[in-house]
Amino acid sequence: DVLEHAHHGDVKLVISSIPDSLLCGVDNLRLLAVSKQVWPNADVIVTADNPKDASRLYHAGAEYVLRMAKLCAERLEALIIDHSVHITSAHHALGQEVKLNHVFAVHREREKDDHLNHNFAL
Repeated sequence: DVLEHAHHGDVKLVISSIPDSLLCGVDNLRLLAVSKQVWPNADVIVTADNPKDASRLYHAGAEYVLRMAKLCAERLEALIIDHSVHITSAHHALGQEVKLNHVFAVHREREKDDHLNHNFAL
């Protein structure tokens, strides 16, 4: 009932970014099914705790399945690649060593700025 009254009109995208482990009384599979029933033309993105759940959600019709562990691994990979680029940059050519904590500090500042500059309305 809540979903039916949440938004009237043409819904194009439904996102459930909360994993089942944090949901009470419902799971992403159920949210997917209800979303597809209420808004049959909408693309639905849901969240899975593990690869098995992700497969189940894709099989049930999800357009995309978020997996926090996968997203974290991809983010960490990007940070490590950024670090390796810094090591081979002019700093290294000048004999300066770039520590990983320097790269992390740069990313922490970017994330702090992102948080301060964005208002997310739900």
